[in-house]
Amino acid sequence: FFSPSAEAITGFSMQEMIDMGLDWVLARVHPDDRAIVQRRLQEEAEHPDENRRPMEYRWRVKSGEWHWFSDSRRLITNERGEPEALVVVGRDITEQRQAEELIRQSEARLKELTDTLEQRVAERTVQLRALASELSRAEERERRRLARVLHDHLQQLLVAARLSVNTLQRRLTEASLQQTAEQLDQVLG
Repeated sequence: FFSPSAEAITGFSMQEMIDMGLDWVLARVHPDDRAIVQRRLQEEAEHPDENRRPMEYRWRVKSGEWHWFSDSRRLITNERGEPEALVVVGRDITEQRQAEELIRQSEARLKELTDTLEQRVAERTVQLRALASELSRAEERERRRLARVLHDHLQQLLVAARLSVNTLQRRLTEASLQQTAEQLDQVLG
């Protein structure tokens, strides 16, 4: 028996499947999946009473496209334990597999983007550290330059101005001017 829904998902009629036989059906299994399917069927023939998880494989439908199928099987044996029938309940999971593949590709792309971002962040961190180090060196150079300017130039000007104020103080006779000159000397000091 081959249900109408099985005809719809495979494209083959019940009569076509019966006429072609089991070997032909197995030959339509994708080459990469064929050994696994044959091994599982053999295991199930040897141990028909064991519960099996569904098997997933690719199978070429009538249109020639590869579709993913998930099926559960049950081997029916006669009273002597010989196989009489194989009951297969299958469903087309092609869309599910395609969606899973899209998710895998998206996850791979996301990981790639994350890795790239992490690498750029690491590169920028190195650059920022180098810039911070350079800024620190530039600040230190500027401090030394300002210290030289103050020591070599401004300090000399202040000392010279103070000497001039001292000279002026000694020459002044008016008390208010002497007091102003003394304040000026203290500021310069």
